[in-house]
Amino acid sequence: MIGHILIPCIIVVVIVILCLLPVGVIICYEKKQLDLRLRIAFLSFAIHPEDRLLPGKKKKRRRRRSRRAPPPWRDILRPALDAMRGMIRKIRIDELRIHYTAGSEDPASAALQYGLVSAGLGVLLGQLEAACRVKKRQVEIDIDYELTGPEVQARASLSLRLWQLVGLIVRFGVRYLKQQKGRPAQSGKDRQADPMKDALRNRGKEQLHGQASDQ
Repeated sequence: MIGHILIPCIIVVVIVILCLLPVGVIICYEKKQLDLRLRIAFLSFAIHPEDRLLPGKKKKRRRRRSRRAPPPWRDILRPALDAMRGMIRKIRIDELRIHYTAGSEDPASAALQYGLVSAGLGVLLGQLEAACRVKKRQVEIDIDYELTGPEVQARASLSLRLWQLVGLIVRFGVRYLKQQKGRPAQSGKDRQADPMKDALRNRGKEQLHGQASDQ
């Protein structure tokens, strides 16, 4: 009797714990290289670039499988934006670090660059904090007249709860299916023929008819 009550309770507790797990992305940009990592709780997995193999190990060749062409980006963008409405406030920025060093061969250009970046980052960070929850941030803007170009170092860690991510995916899927279902099917009368294709087709028929009459 106790087992029939205890097992469902354990399953419910496990499901609740899994739904509360943080899932996020870690973005790093340093020395003109981008590093993306997927974070699940305390574990992280490299997305780009992939983990390098240890010396002595050969990379396994993967068989290429025929894949269907992905849908156009316009078909994905609208339902994605609709699904993101109301979810932006739930995104938490656990860490945001930006270190920008202005530099140019012309000292005047470097000083102008420093002023523009300072003003622009101030406005962007204000908008970001108004839209999302920023837990920790560190922004440094310097200027170095010996550099021939700007240098940027950035790190951002974004996270959502697992149940929030699942809800976002479900909302996107529902909106995408509604969009595809709401499109009217094109009938034969509605389809407009391509004049170029028709001209080439008629020309080919005339050539075949001429060859047949000569024979």
